[in-house]
Amino acid sequence: MVPLSSVPLNSFIWFVGSIACLLLFYRSQTTYKVSKSELTKYIALFGLLMGIGQAWLAVPTFFTLNVGIIRSTYLIGEFFIYSSMVAQAAVAWCLFLRSRTKLRTVTMAIAMIGLISWAYAIPYATLQISNNFINYRDPVFSTVVIGLVFLSLFTPVGVYFLQSARKETRPKTVLTALGLGLVYVGVGFFTGGVELLTGQVITPISAIGDLVFFSIILMVLLWPRRHGSMAQAA
Repeated sequence: MVPLSSVPLNSFIWFVGSIACLLLFYRSQTTYKVSKSELTKYIALFGLLMGIGQAWLAVPTFFTLNVGIIRSTYLIGEFFIYSSMVAQAAVAWCLFLRSRTKLRTVTMAIAMIGLISWAYAIPYATLQISNNFINYRDPVFSTVVIGLVFLSLFTPVGVYFLQSARKETRPKTVLTALGLGLVYVGVGFFTGGVELLTGQVITPISAIGDLVFFSIILMVLLWPRRHGSMAQAA
């Protein structure tokens, strides 16, 4: 076991993010059993895969700080995060592209791009630990792919939720729409932008923003509410 004082800051951020995403999966899956909404099904799948991915980034460092082991677990985590982008592509398809193209076309395109990007990163990604922070860098090609995928798949969905908040009348559903919208837009611009600029998904500065986004989604998901139009998306 690694003393808590020695666990990198990234790990605590990813751990909170994992809980938030797995809670998103649970709430969405519970709602899907009632609503049978296709959108809710894909959001649940996204939450599950992203939650598992972030758990792979977070949990191992509570037991070891061996750089070789952590690099391997980070690559495993990245695989699940890339996989979650396929589910996120399905979410975007439900909202914007259903009438224009087939679901398989969109998800297969993201899956192939993600697989190539992840495989390319395996021999070239680097990892260092300094000042209680994990500096994990992808090669340039993977950096560009991750940044553009986050920007293109998260930002439009976030805008959709923010616009939906204006159509809601009940405070709880308004809160859900605003919370999801802010998180999606924040993750799209913040995480995608940081990746493009630095080659890292998270930096010591951006960690603060990530913690804020994960805390928002936790508050939204833990807020008790009755099933409403926006609740079907979470």
